[in-house]
Amino acid sequence: MKTLIELIKSGNEHGFYTHCGIPHFDETAGWIVLQEWGADPDKLQRVPKSFKIPKDGVAFDTHFTEFDHHQAGGVPTYEDGVKYASLGRLVSTYMVEALTLAGKSKRVAEEATKGFMDHFVTFMDHTDNEGPVKYPNTLTYMFNALRDTHENPSSDETFNELVSAMYQFVESAITKEVADAEERETAANLAEGKEWVDCTEGKYFKAALFKGTTVKFVLGNDIQTPGNFNVTAVDSVASPVIAVAGEGDCTFIHAGKFIASFKTKEAAITAINNSLKITE
Repeated sequence: MKTLIELIKSGNEHGFYTHCGIPHFDETAGWIVLQEWGADPDKLQRVPKSFKIPKDGVAFDTHFTEFDHHQAGGVPTYEDGVKYASLGRLVSTYMVEALTLAGKSKRVAEEATKGFMDHFVTFMDHTDNEGPVKYPNTLTYMFNALRDTHENPSSDETFNELVSAMYQFVESAITKEVADAEERETAANLAEGKEWVDCTEGKYFKAALFKGTTVKFVLGNDIQTPGNFNVTAVDSVASPVIAVAGEGDCTFIHAGKFIASFKTKEAAITAINNSLKITE
């Protein structure tokens, strides 16, 4: 039996189905995610409860299927007991596979999926299941405003307009989580066995990306003072930057000792070495 992603990649001649009537953010975002995974935009049907879904058709937010959440039991829940809505069921079950097939590493796929769930999907699922009064969020409010001011809120035309309006938000959230996960993976590879990293050539990696690694300091270019070099502490409490502003080539050091600026790269590296000796 094919997985959802395999069905999508094969063209899924049996189509995709969701409920007709008033659109909600849940199935709208679910359809956007499915399109991001390769679903044909022309193969969605919004159908009544009496409609019989084809055997290999993919139904979501309707007909008590794997990707519905209106049934009495069998729906996974968050730690607070709130059900996963259809969006959450789709993403939590298949986003890792979709990203892996798109060429992402397992680590990136898993971290991006977790980030998308934690930072986006969870809030939308809570609002869909419990209502905007208990769990308000701005994106759902804007979605409802667009829908409710439409001449015919329950029409397919309205649904399609809402998909278009929301697409960039959902797409950008996924893109951000993938980019962040890729950046963390690259930083982890760069950090291997090092106490400090030189980011003055090419891409700069924020110090926060190195938390949990052996890296204690990040050397980078000072954007605010072109030509200067910054030393940033990964953990300014355990390993602060040791320098004195105005002494030698140090032009600035933050009171929290998490960042300092130097006129030369050599001076910045000397400060790193001095800081490492003192904090060892």
